[in-house]
Amino acid sequence: MSVPKISIVIPAFNESLRLPSYLDSICNYIQTTSDFAYEVLVINDGSTDNTFESIVPYLKKHNFIRIISLNKNMGKGFAIKTGTAFSNGDYILFTDADGATPINELDNFKIFLKNNYKGMLIGKRNIQEDDNTKTGPFIKMIRKLARSTYKGIRNIILLRTFDDTQCGFKIFSKDLKEYFIALQRQYGYSFEIELLLIATILKKDIKEVEILWFAKPGSKINIVKDSIKMFYDLFKIKLDLMQDLYSPRDIEALKKSELSKIQEIINYKKSSETLLIPLNKE
Repeated sequence: MSVPKISIVIPAFNESLRLPSYLDSICNYIQTTSDFAYEVLVINDGSTDNTFESIVPYLKKHNFIRIISLNKNMGKGFAIKTGTAFSNGDYILFTDADGATPINELDNFKIFLKNNYKGMLIGKRNIQEDDNTKTGPFIKMIRKLARSTYKGIRNIILLRTFDDTQCGFKIFSKDLKEYFIALQRQYGYSFEIELLLIATILKKDIKEVEILWFAKPGSKINIVKDSIKMFYDLFKIKLDLMQDLYSPRDIEALKKSELSKIQEIINYKKSSETLLIPLNKE
């Protein structure tokens, strides 16, 4: 296996039904695309269904796929941090296991990557719905109100305007890797706000790139419970920012501490044999 240019990180919690079809499309994309070398890291985030078993056939068939299993469910943010720690690519892409964003939307990012881009590219969703995922006008109104309120508070914290921070399709250059591992504090859905905040503090380039996004049935997001949690997280991030906890100092010590946390939670019996302890990695 050649050294990957792009690491694709997929967090998965109880995704035995939705993940295989997305992995099929990713494998087909990689095998029919010759411009870059790839690796795929599936982070099995303490799943209680057959997520691990559903991935095993892919491990036997494709040497560019690895799985990292966690002993318990830690949240999407922690799963992404884990995948980032074990990634080997010049660029790290994370994408959701439901395949809401087709993997060929990565082509929209490659325009920048071919020019040795340094920074972070974030997907801006062009939302598509089918008959199975269409929602009524009341639910749409509630979601729109929640999004606009969240966006206003979020942009005050980030000190700049983003149209869409919660799209689960983002890619960043490896020079951000150690900072994200060391400084990311949120383990749930709000981790993406932190990554953007850290990149902003580091004065890294951040671009929004429009991508297609298809609503998928089977979402695990609770619109009420998770919205309340995300609003709480925003204020927690603001408090941490005021305490200067995102300052890029003592990075090596912080990174070592976070990597130790990751190692403690990994289920090595249900992880790839080629998994390496990341403490001595860049």
